[in-house]
Amino acid sequence: MALRQALCETIEVAIVRLSAQYFNRKKVNMAAMGGKTTWR
Repeated sequence: MALRQALCETIEVAIVRLSAQYFNRKKVNMAAMGGKTTWR
């Protein structure tokens, strides 16, 4: 069970990091496009 718990935590951290990178990239893209925000 401990191994499974560690695996789940690792996957959660990876997902959080990937989503943070994705949103940062979106912000950069929108700033490059002149700050046109279609979503809040």
